[in-house]
Amino acid sequence: MEAASVGLLPFTPLMKPPEGVNTEAWLERCVEKTIAAPVDTQTRGTLLFALSTLGSLAHDLTFLQTLISEEIMQESPYYELVIKRGIEQGARENSINNILSVLTERFPLSDVQPVEQALESILDLERLTELHRTAVRTASVETFLQGLDA
Repeated sequence: MEAASVGLLPFTPLMKPPEGVNTEAWLERCVEKTIAAPVDTQTRGTLLFALSTLGSLAHDLTFLQTLISEEIMQESPYYELVIKRGIEQGARENSINNILSVLTERFPLSDVQPVEQALESILDLERLTELHRTAVRTASVETFLQGLDA
């Protein structure tokens, strides 16, 4: 790790710890070395974000989060991108669940499984919002499904 390229620092948690060093102490060294790297703030944030992401493949993410402050990782443009995508994915899943809830409430004896499968293929959040309004007004689950195919 001493002679390693700065770009390799995020991979260090995946390496076997040196003899006599437990996992927690090794992860602490990896984070300390990355924090001390001679790079700008944005690059440091990106390195730590990548270290936590890769490190979580082999170690407890909760422990890594205690070592790396979220504020430092927020300096990375990739952190913002991941957060934005997570929010968008959550909104999409919420929209799908809302549509299914409306249809299940309005038509309790109908099978909404085909609707769920069809909705999963829709990525556009605006389209899902329109479909939610349609679900409130539709005459039946079958009619709603026909509208999806149109």
